[in-house]
Amino acid sequence: MRWLLLFSAIALAGDSDVRFEGEVLHAELTTSASAATVLAVAQSPSEIARIDGGGTVVTLVKAGTCDRFHYAIPSFIGDVEYDVDFCKTADGSTATLVGEGDMKQYRAAWRVETQGSSTRLQYELEVVPNLRLPKSVIRSSSKSSVKKLFRHLEEEFGGQ
Repeated sequence: MRWLLLFSAIALAGDSDVRFEGEVLHAELTTSASAATVLAVAQSPSEIARIDGGGTVVTLVKAGTCDRFHYAIPSFIGDVEYDVDFCKTADGSTATLVGEGDMKQYRAAWRVETQGSSTRLQYELEVVPNLRLPKSVIRSSSKSSVKKLFRHLEEEFGGQ
């Protein structure tokens, strides 16, 4: 995941959608992959980073009910770093910011649901970086990065 994935390019193929609703970025993908396969990815920060291919380094800091992970994401302004508490849920996962670092606010959620013979993967991202960048740049970069990630997820799972 590129650093801009935080905030969380390219058009998506298949049945996927990336859009802002207010300050929250929403993305979803429908695939023929099994819910168990998709859930395994949605519950693994390192798998998400691998699939994205943007050079993000995800390090487990502390294991627990919710695991704490450190992210280092390469960007044109240097690595963007932050920690999150990553919690698995029955149908996906949530991640919330711990401390501030390069983020003032960060919340992400993955949700997986079965729809007949298909699986739907949904993602929500809400961020406020601790960087001096115009909001329009953050929104544009966030959307572009999430589109890229979802294109890679579609390639990994196969779209429908």
